Amino acid sequence: MLYFGGKLSPSTLSYITPTLKSVQKKPVILTWNKFFGSRLAPVMRDSDCLHECIVTENRSNLQVADAVIFHLSDMRSYDLPSIRLPRQYYIFFTLEPPEYIGTVLFEKYKTKSGQHYKIPDDFFNLTITYRTDADVYTPYGNFLRTEESRRKSELVQHSVKTIFERPNLVLHFVSNCNTPSRREKYIEQLKQHINITQLGECFGKRCSKECADRAIGKHKFYLSFENSVCQDYITEKIYLRLGNLLPVVLKRYFEWTKHWKLEKPNYACRLCKFLNEKNGTVKILPDVRKWWYDEKRCEKPLTSLPAAYNHNILKSTFSYFHYYSFFFAAKVIFH
Repeated sequence: MLYFGGKLSPSTLSYITPTLKSVQKKPVILTWNKFFGSRLAPVMRDSDCLHECIVTENRSNLQVADAVIFHLSDMRSYDLPSIRLPRQYYIFFTLEPPEYIGTVLFEKYKTKSGQHYKIPDDFFNLTITYRTDADVYTPYGNFLRTEESRRKSELVQHSVKTIFERPNLVLHFVSNCNTPSRREKYIEQLKQHINITQLGECFGKRCSKECADRAIGKHKFYLSFENSVCQDYITEKIYLRLGNLLPVVLKRYFEWTKHWKLEKPNYACRLCKFLNEKNGTVKILPDVRKWWYDEKRCEKPLTSLPAAYNHNILKSTFSYFHYYSFFFAAKVIFH
Protein backbone atom coordinates (compact mmCIF):
# COMPACT_ATOMS: atom_id res chain seq x y z
CA MET A 1 0.00 0.00 0.00
CA LEU A 2 1.29 3.47 -0.89
CA TYR A 3 0.44 6.41 1.35
CA PHE A 4 0.64 10.15 1.17
CA GLY A 5 2.35 11.72 4.15
CA GLY A 6 0.81 13.66 7.02
CA LYS A 7 -2.30 11.82 8.17
CA LEU A 8 -1.65 9.16 5.53
CA SER A 9 -5.20 9.51 4.26
CA PRO A 10 -5.78 7.81 0.90
CA SER A 11 -8.53 10.29 0.05
CA THR A 12 -6.67 13.57 0.66
CA LEU A 13 -3.26 14.83 -0.39
CA SER A 14 -1.08 15.88 2.52
CA TYR A 15 2.64 16.01 3.12
CA ILE A 16 5.09 14.32 5.41
CA THR A 17 7.18 16.31 7.89
CA PRO A 18 10.90 15.71 8.57
CA THR A 19 10.08 14.29 12.00
CA LEU A 20 7.83 11.64 10.48
CA LYS A 21 10.78 9.67 9.18
CA SER A 22 11.85 8.70 12.69
CA VAL A 23 8.35 7.49 13.51
CA GLN A 24 7.22 6.10 10.18
CA LYS A 25 9.63 3.35 9.13
CA LYS A 26 8.15 2.99 5.67
CA PRO A 27 10.38 4.06 2.74
CA VAL A 28 9.68 7.59 1.50
CA ILE A 29 9.41 8.26 -2.26
CA LEU A 30 9.57 11.83 -3.56
CA THR A 31 8.19 12.44 -7.07
CA TRP A 32 10.35 15.30 -8.32
CA ASN A 33 8.48 16.12 -11.51
CA LYS A 34 5.39 15.17 -13.49
CA PHE A 35 4.53 12.25 -15.77
CA PHE A 36 3.83 13.61 -19.27
CA GLY A 37 2.51 16.79 -17.67
CA SER A 38 0.32 15.05 -15.08
CA ARG A 39 1.00 14.69 -11.37
CA LEU A 40 2.77 11.43 -10.65
CA ALA A 41 2.22 11.10 -6.89
CA PRO A 42 -1.58 10.61 -7.04
CA VAL A 43 -1.13 7.91 -9.69
CA MET A 44 1.35 6.07 -7.48
CA ARG A 45 -0.97 6.44 -4.50
CA ASP A 46 -3.74 4.58 -6.32
CA SER A 47 -1.56 1.48 -6.63
CA ASP A 48 -2.66 -1.39 -4.41
CA CYS A 49 0.69 -2.73 -3.23
CA LEU A 50 1.65 -5.51 -0.85
CA HIS A 51 4.55 -3.48 0.54
CA GLU A 52 4.12 -0.12 2.24
CA CYS A 53 5.74 3.16 1.21
CA ILE A 54 5.03 6.85 1.68
CA VAL A 55 4.71 8.99 -1.46
CA THR A 56 5.14 12.75 -1.42
CA GLU A 57 5.44 15.42 -4.10
CA ASN A 58 6.46 18.18 -1.68
CA ARG A 59 10.09 19.03 -2.45
CA SER A 60 10.66 20.30 1.09
CA ASN A 61 10.74 16.61 2.05
CA LEU A 62 13.85 15.98 -0.02
CA GLN A 63 16.08 15.27 2.98
CA VAL A 64 13.81 12.53 4.36
CA ALA A 65 13.26 10.82 1.02
CA ASP A 66 14.77 7.38 0.45
CA ALA A 67 14.20 7.69 -3.29
CA VAL A 68 13.64 10.61 -5.66
CA ILE A 69 11.98 9.68 -8.93
CA PHE A 70 12.59 11.69 -12.12
CA HIS A 71 10.46 11.08 -15.21
CA LEU A 72 12.83 11.68 -18.09
CA SER A 73 10.40 13.28 -20.54
CA ASP A 74 9.46 15.95 -17.97
CA MET A 75 12.94 16.48 -16.55
CA ARG A 76 14.95 19.69 -17.01
CA SER A 77 18.66 20.10 -16.34
CA TYR A 78 18.13 23.44 -14.56
CA ASP A 79 15.53 21.97 -12.19
CA LEU A 80 17.49 19.53 -10.03
CA PRO A 81 17.75 19.05 -6.25
CA SER A 82 20.19 21.41 -4.54
CA ILE A 83 21.30 18.80 -1.99
CA ARG A 84 21.77 15.05 -2.04
CA LEU A 85 22.26 12.52 0.71
CA PRO A 86 24.54 9.47 0.20
CA ARG A 87 21.78 7.01 1.12
CA GLN A 88 19.31 8.30 -1.49
CA TYR A 89 18.31 6.70 -4.76
CA TYR A 90 17.96 9.07 -7.71
CA ILE A 91 15.74 7.20 -10.13
CA PHE A 92 15.93 7.21 -13.91
CA PHE A 93 12.30 6.57 -14.94
CA THR A 94 10.83 6.11 -18.41
CA LEU A 95 8.65 3.54 -20.17
CA GLU A 96 9.49 4.88 -23.65
CA PRO A 97 12.49 4.05 -25.89
CA PRO A 98 15.50 6.41 -26.17
CA GLU A 99 14.22 8.36 -29.17
CA TYR A 100 11.22 9.57 -27.19
CA ILE A 101 12.77 11.10 -24.10
CA GLY A 102 14.32 14.05 -25.92
CA THR A 103 17.77 15.47 -25.26
CA VAL A 104 17.47 16.09 -21.52
CA LEU A 105 20.47 13.89 -20.73
CA PHE A 106 22.69 15.94 -23.06
CA GLU A 107 21.32 19.47 -22.95
CA LYS A 108 23.21 22.33 -21.34
CA TYR A 109 21.19 25.19 -19.90
CA LYS A 110 22.74 28.63 -19.56
CA THR A 111 21.17 31.17 -17.20
CA LYS A 112 21.19 34.94 -17.65
CA SER A 113 24.00 35.12 -15.11
CA GLY A 114 26.11 32.81 -17.25
CA GLN A 115 25.73 29.64 -15.18
CA HIS A 116 25.56 26.31 -17.01
CA TYR A 117 23.43 23.37 -15.95
CA LYS A 118 23.83 19.80 -17.15
CA ILE A 119 22.74 16.49 -15.65
CA PRO A 120 25.93 14.79 -14.37
CA ASP A 121 26.92 11.44 -15.86
CA ASP A 122 26.56 9.70 -12.50
CA PHE A 123 23.39 11.53 -11.40
CA PHE A 124 21.21 8.40 -11.37
CA ASN A 125 21.83 5.25 -9.35
CA LEU A 126 18.58 3.34 -9.96
CA THR A 127 16.63 2.65 -13.15
CA ILE A 128 12.96 1.96 -13.87
CA THR A 129 12.39 1.15 -17.54
CA TYR A 130 11.00 -1.48 -19.91
CA ARG A 131 14.49 -2.94 -20.27
CA THR A 132 14.99 -6.31 -18.64
CA ASP A 133 18.37 -5.19 -17.27
CA ALA A 134 16.79 -2.28 -15.37
CA ASP A 135 16.87 -2.32 -11.57
CA VAL A 136 13.08 -2.20 -11.52
CA TYR A 137 11.86 -3.86 -14.72
CA THR A 138 8.54 -2.31 -15.77
CA PRO A 139 7.04 -3.02 -19.21
CA TYR A 140 3.77 -1.43 -20.32
CA GLY A 141 2.01 -4.65 -19.39
CA ASN A 142 2.62 -8.10 -18.03
CA PHE A 143 0.90 -11.47 -18.02
CA LEU A 144 0.25 -13.12 -14.67
CA ARG A 145 -0.85 -16.69 -14.28
CA THR A 146 -4.02 -16.94 -12.21
CA GLU A 147 -4.06 -19.24 -9.19
CA GLU A 148 -6.96 -21.23 -10.59
CA SER A 149 -8.79 -21.39 -13.88
CA ARG A 150 -11.45 -18.76 -14.24
CA ARG A 151 -14.96 -19.93 -14.82
CA LYS A 152 -16.29 -19.77 -18.33
CA SER A 153 -18.90 -17.22 -17.30
CA GLU A 154 -16.09 -14.86 -16.28
CA LEU A 155 -14.48 -14.90 -19.71
CA VAL A 156 -15.09 -12.35 -22.43
CA GLN A 157 -17.42 -14.17 -24.79
CA HIS A 158 -16.67 -13.48 -28.44
CA SER A 159 -17.57 -16.12 -30.99
CA VAL A 160 -15.58 -16.68 -34.15
CA LYS A 161 -18.71 -15.92 -36.12
CA THR A 162 -19.01 -12.50 -34.48
CA ILE A 163 -15.46 -11.60 -35.43
CA PHE A 164 -15.84 -12.83 -38.99
CA GLU A 165 -18.97 -10.75 -39.45
CA ARG A 166 -17.14 -7.53 -38.66
CA PRO A 167 -17.33 -5.54 -41.90
CA ASN A 168 -13.78 -4.17 -42.09
CA LEU A 169 -10.39 -5.85 -42.15
CA VAL A 170 -7.64 -3.71 -40.58
CA LEU A 171 -7.66 -0.76 -38.16
CA HIS A 172 -4.78 1.55 -37.31
CA PHE A 173 -4.58 4.30 -34.66
CA VAL A 174 -1.61 6.67 -34.69
CA SER A 175 -0.69 9.91 -32.94
CA ASN A 176 3.06 10.03 -33.72
CA CYS A 177 3.29 10.84 -37.41
CA ASN A 178 7.05 10.43 -37.91
CA THR A 179 8.68 7.59 -36.01
CA PRO A 180 12.21 6.14 -35.74
CA SER A 181 10.87 2.76 -36.89
CA ARG A 182 9.35 4.39 -40.00
CA ARG A 183 6.21 2.37 -39.48
CA GLU A 184 4.27 5.02 -41.41
CA LYS A 185 6.23 4.25 -44.59
CA TYR A 186 5.66 0.53 -44.20
CA ILE A 187 1.92 1.05 -43.69
CA GLU A 188 1.70 3.31 -46.75
CA GLN A 189 3.10 0.44 -48.81
CA LEU A 190 0.77 -2.04 -47.14
CA LYS A 191 -2.22 0.17 -48.04
CA GLN A 192 -1.48 -0.51 -51.69
CA HIS A 193 -2.56 -4.12 -51.11
CA ILE A 194 -5.30 -4.00 -48.46
CA ASN A 195 -7.77 -1.50 -47.05
CA ILE A 196 -6.69 0.04 -43.74
CA THR A 197 -8.88 2.33 -41.67
CA GLN A 198 -6.66 4.99 -40.09
CA LEU A 199 -7.70 7.16 -37.14
CA GLY A 200 -5.80 9.59 -34.94
CA GLU A 201 -4.32 13.07 -34.90
CA CYS A 202 -2.01 12.33 -37.84
CA PHE A 203 -5.06 11.96 -40.08
CA GLY A 204 -7.10 14.80 -38.59
CA LYS A 205 -9.44 12.24 -37.04
CA ARG A 206 -9.16 12.48 -33.27
CA CYS A 207 -10.87 9.54 -31.61
CA SER A 208 -12.07 9.23 -28.01
CA LYS A 209 -12.08 5.95 -26.08
CA GLU A 210 -15.73 5.43 -27.03
CA CYS A 211 -14.89 6.13 -30.67
CA ALA A 212 -11.97 3.68 -30.51
CA ASP A 213 -14.11 0.94 -28.98
CA ARG A 214 -16.71 1.36 -31.73
CA ALA A 215 -14.06 1.26 -34.43
CA ILE A 216 -12.43 -1.87 -33.03
CA GLY A 217 -15.81 -3.58 -32.94
CA LYS A 218 -16.03 -3.13 -36.71
CA HIS A 219 -12.61 -4.53 -37.61
CA LYS A 220 -11.01 -7.97 -37.57
CA PHE A 221 -7.41 -6.86 -37.05
CA TYR A 222 -5.63 -4.04 -35.26
CA LEU A 223 -2.14 -2.76 -36.16
CA SER A 224 0.06 -1.97 -33.17
CA PHE A 225 3.50 -1.30 -34.63
CA GLU A 226 6.16 0.09 -32.28
CA ASN A 227 7.37 3.64 -32.80
CA SER A 228 10.90 2.32 -32.22
CA VAL A 229 12.27 -1.17 -32.72
CA CYS A 230 14.29 -1.64 -29.55
CA GLN A 231 15.21 -4.72 -27.53
CA ASP A 232 12.65 -5.44 -24.76
CA TYR A 233 10.32 -2.63 -25.87
CA ILE A 234 6.69 -3.52 -26.58
CA THR A 235 4.24 -0.74 -27.35
CA GLU A 236 1.47 -0.06 -24.85
CA LYS A 237 -1.04 -0.46 -27.70
CA ILE A 238 -0.59 -4.24 -27.52
CA TYR A 239 -1.86 -4.28 -23.96
CA LEU A 240 -4.49 -1.56 -24.35
CA ARG A 241 -6.28 -3.43 -27.14
CA LEU A 242 -5.45 -7.00 -26.24
CA GLY A 243 -9.01 -7.85 -25.26
CA ASN A 244 -10.22 -6.96 -28.75
CA LEU A 245 -7.45 -8.48 -30.87
CA LEU A 246 -8.13 -11.40 -33.16
CA PRO A 247 -5.96 -14.37 -32.07
CA VAL A 248 -4.30 -16.18 -34.94
CA VAL A 249 -2.13 -18.81 -33.26
CA LEU A 250 -4.74 -20.84 -31.42
CA LYS A 251 -8.21 -21.76 -32.60
CA ARG A 252 -9.71 -21.14 -29.18
CA TYR A 253 -10.60 -17.48 -28.94
CA PHE A 254 -9.65 -15.93 -25.57
CA GLU A 255 -8.69 -19.35 -24.24
CA TRP A 256 -5.67 -17.70 -22.59
CA THR A 257 -7.94 -15.69 -20.27
CA LYS A 258 -8.82 -18.87 -18.37
CA HIS A 259 -5.32 -19.13 -16.96
CA TRP A 260 -3.74 -15.70 -17.42
CA LYS A 261 -4.61 -12.13 -16.61
CA LEU A 262 -3.15 -8.85 -17.83
CA GLU A 263 -1.33 -6.66 -15.31
CA LYS A 264 -0.96 -2.94 -15.96
CA PRO A 265 2.47 -1.33 -15.57
CA ASN A 266 2.96 -1.06 -11.82
CA TYR A 267 6.26 0.70 -11.31
CA ALA A 268 5.01 2.10 -7.98
CA CYS A 269 4.59 -1.32 -6.37
CA ARG A 270 7.78 -2.69 -7.88
CA LEU A 271 9.75 0.29 -6.61
CA CYS A 272 8.14 0.04 -3.16
CA LYS A 273 9.05 -3.65 -2.99
CA PHE A 274 12.62 -2.86 -3.99
CA LEU A 275 12.98 -0.16 -1.32
CA ASN A 276 11.57 -2.40 1.40
CA GLU A 277 13.89 -5.27 0.52
CA LYS A 278 17.11 -3.33 -0.13
CA ASN A 279 20.16 -4.30 1.92
CA GLY A 280 21.19 -0.75 2.75
CA THR A 281 23.78 -0.35 0.00
CA VAL A 282 23.39 2.18 -2.80
CA LYS A 283 25.07 1.31 -6.08
CA ILE A 284 26.71 3.65 -8.56
CA LEU A 285 25.71 4.00 -12.21
CA PRO A 286 28.82 5.66 -13.70
CA ASP A 287 27.33 6.81 -17.00
CA VAL A 288 23.60 6.53 -17.63
CA ARG A 289 24.00 7.93 -21.14
CA LYS A 290 26.24 5.06 -22.19
CA TRP A 291 23.84 2.55 -20.65
CA TRP A 292 20.67 4.06 -22.14
CA TYR A 293 21.88 4.97 -25.62
CA ASP A 294 23.38 1.60 -26.45
CA GLU A 295 23.21 1.49 -30.25
CA LYS A 296 23.07 -2.31 -30.26
CA ARG A 297 19.68 -2.30 -28.51
CA CYS A 298 17.68 -0.48 -31.20
CA GLU A 299 17.39 -1.68 -34.79
CA LYS A 300 17.32 0.27 -37.98
CA PRO A 301 13.88 0.55 -39.60
CA LEU A 302 12.72 -2.13 -42.01
CA THR A 303 12.36 0.41 -44.80
CA SER A 304 16.13 0.86 -44.84
CA LEU A 305 16.55 -2.74 -45.98
CA PRO A 306 16.64 -3.79 -49.65
CA ALA A 307 13.42 -3.30 -51.62
CA ALA A 308 13.11 -7.02 -52.35
CA TYR A 309 13.18 -7.79 -48.64
CA ASN A 310 10.50 -5.19 -47.95
CA HIS A 311 8.40 -6.66 -50.75
CA ASN A 312 8.55 -10.08 -49.08
CA ILE A 313 7.49 -8.58 -45.75
CA LEU A 314 4.54 -6.83 -47.36
CA LYS A 315 3.57 -9.99 -49.19
CA SER A 316 3.73 -12.00 -45.96
CA THR A 317 1.62 -9.45 -44.07
CA PHE A 318 -0.93 -9.33 -46.87
CA SER A 319 -1.15 -13.13 -46.94
CA TYR A 320 -1.39 -13.21 -43.15
CA PHE A 321 -4.51 -11.05 -43.05
CA HIS A 322 -6.30 -12.87 -45.84
CA TYR A 323 -5.33 -16.36 -44.72
CA TYR A 324 -6.78 -15.85 -41.28
CA SER A 325 -9.85 -14.13 -42.68
CA PHE A 326 -10.42 -17.26 -44.80
CA PHE A 327 -9.60 -19.53 -41.85
CA PHE A 328 -12.25 -17.98 -39.65
CA ALA A 329 -14.75 -17.91 -42.50
CA ALA A 330 -14.22 -21.62 -43.09
CA LYS A 331 -14.57 -22.39 -39.42
CA VAL A 332 -17.93 -20.57 -39.33
CA ILE A 333 -19.18 -22.41 -42.41
CA PHE A 334 -18.03 -25.89 -41.38
CA HIS A 335 -18.49 -25.60 -37.61
